[in-house]
Amino acid sequence: MKVIYLCIITMMFFFIGCKSDAELNEVSQEEVISRLKSKSYNQLGVKYVTAGLDSLSAADRELLNTGNASKIFFENAEGVISRIEISELKEEDQFFEIMYRELQDHPLNYLDEVVVVHCNGIDRIKEAYRIDQAERTGGLQGNSDIKNRNILFSYVNKCGWDSLLPSIDSVWFIYQHSGSGFMAYYYEDFLEMYNDGYLSAYNLALTKDRILMNGGYPQIYGSQIVGNSFYDIADEVNLNKRRKEMGMISIQERARKRGFEYDGPAIEIE
Repeated sequence: MKVIYLCIITMMFFFIGCKSDAELNEVSQEEVISRLKSKSYNQLGVKYVTAGLDSLSAADRELLNTGNASKIFFENAEGVISRIEISELKEEDQFFEIMYRELQDHPLNYLDEVVVVHCNGIDRIKEAYRIDQAERTGGLQGNSDIKNRNILFSYVNKCGWDSLLPSIDSVWFIYQHSGSGFMAYYYEDFLEMYNDGYLSAYNLALTKDRILMNGGYPQIYGSQIVGNSFYDIADEVNLNKRRKEMGMISIQERARKRGFEYDGPAIEIE
């Protein structure tokens, strides 16, 4: 009798578990990013499994811990993300992985000071841009990057982007030098500005490459140079085609302008 009873209990848990899993709904990557930005995503109690719903092996955990896992998110009936299925990282998920990683530690917590701004004080942003360019000597960091970042994002958080749109390609330089977390947090804003015709394709390409490089992944457009060579580039053979689509000169010409020769496999095109 006890054996039959245990079997019944086991079957009950099996069906309850199946029913619970069946009630889970997939959450899009865009929604996950939105929840991270709004601080409404709590990872406590989240169960990680493989795509086949198996427990993670040591190799799976290594993928997860090193940022080399693609993730599919599922929420329960209460709208809480309770399960994440992982697999080996797909190239198309690299950008999301960076965003996910950077936004877990909420960037806006690290505005060193909230600058008092007025929504008609756009001249202050223009001055921050002037200082940014005056200090830029070819390196990735200027002396006033943090101060300029604080001015810009304090303004944006209070007043929005609308008044800055006519000069967004200038304002972009402050954003581009603001650090990985802030670049990830505001990336979708700049993507929208590009889609709406405000931000140049060239600047969007530089932003994507900078974020990918900072995240440890190959860049797409070959805009990031380290020393006298290009940082790792994905699908290098078709690089010049992608560069042309974004209004960029060939990688060969770009190298010569920086004083070295490119000797990679990128095909030169007209």
